Amino acid sequence: MIKQTYYNLSDEKKQRIIQAIKKEVDGKSYDKISINQIVANAEISRGSFYQYFDDKQDIFLLLLDGFTDGIHRTFLETLRNSDGDIFQACLNVFDCVLTSYEYENYSIALKSVFLYSNINSMMLLKNDECETCLNKEISRYINRREFHIDNEETIGCITDILFSSMSKLWFDVFILHKSKKTTKARLAQILTIVKDGVVRR
Repeated sequence: MIKQTYYNLSDEKKQRIIQAIKKEVDGKSYDKISINQIVANAEISRGSFYQYFDDKQDIFLLLLDGFTDGIHRTFLETLRNSDGDIFQACLNVFDCVLTSYEYENYSIALKSVFLYSNINSMMLLKNDECETCLNKEISRYINRREFHIDNEETIGCITDILFSSMSKLWFDVFILHKSKKTTKARLAQILTIVKDGVVRR
């Protein structure tokens, strides 16, 4: 678990630690990642590392924190700017992650997060409090004229379906090396099915 002492650090020090973690994670298997190297690159003591984190697993949680925060921001910004279109928000978030993967030195780091963390449960909704907060924000901006949405529980079910689908497709890109074009087409197909439903009326 990431400790409060880490969150109390200055932004400059937090960024130094994050960059040291990314540098150490890139290109290495889990068992080869060295805490000693991380603390050397971050210019902190090993004792300080354990004041901020419980163990090596927490460094992936830290990478995931930044990753999911960016996803949530992009999702909500798109929702606000697209008249509450949750499906357009999904497409924007999906593209945003693929761009981050290519251009922000995340490729191996994200691959490691997928391989060594419990990605299915942690990818987008890290805990109940985070989920509730996100659903409340979505509830504020979603287009209720267009979608059959009665309450936040319904929103939670929809986001579970959509975020799980995106996580699976990111796994296809990052780990299975499927083409971005193919995965984006697959996401568009999933969104259409969710939109239109599968029961004949």
